[in-house]
Amino acid sequence: MKPFSIVVTTALVVAIGWMLGPGAPWWLEHVDGVTSLTGKDLAAAVDAVRGRVLAVATGLAALGALFYTARNADTARRTFQLSERGHVTDRYGKAVEQLGSAQAPVRLGGLHALEQLAQDNPGPEFRQTVVDVICAYLRMPYTPPADATDPAEPAVPRAAVAGVSAPSTGRDPHEERQVRLTAQRILHAGTSSSLEMLGRSTGR
Repeated sequence: MKPFSIVVTTALVVAIGWMLGPGAPWWLEHVDGVTSLTGKDLAAAVDAVRGRVLAVATGLAALGALFYTARNADTARRTFQLSERGHVTDRYGKAVEQLGSAQAPVRLGGLHALEQLAQDNPGPEFRQTVVDVICAYLRMPYTPPADATDPAEPAVPRAAVAGVSAPSTGRDPHEERQVRLTAQRILHAGTSSSLEMLGRSTGR
């Protein structure tokens, strides 16, 4: 709690306490202008003043509770968002690291992990980051196997992306070819999904 809030809260508590005690008769006389009452009538009027004070105090307490509940909820939301961002960053880093593995199944796992991240985080900036990383992988030096029968791999957009390790020597060309075909499929699927989302937004 900030110092100003502490001062205001303390002042309100003191004022309410005073009004519930000796302040009620003073308020009745100097603010309400009631000076002719005595006995039971005076006591009833003083109790009425105190009742109004209690009603105001209850309302202020309710407003304060709502304010602090909203602030705590906002703090919790921000904390959750920071935690989620950290989790996404960690998953992204591990996926990119997998692309530099000498084992084809590990590289495939990295590609699928990036694909899943792009699906879980549909923001255009993050999707573009995933696309850039996969394109950077496909631009790396590669010699297709001599017995390859499929058409040459299509060209991909060029983008300067750091963090993807260069392919290790000694990789099986057939396995690497399957990895690259998977990368192209992911890029094609991502492009189709983006165009579909664009069509939905423009068709509204």
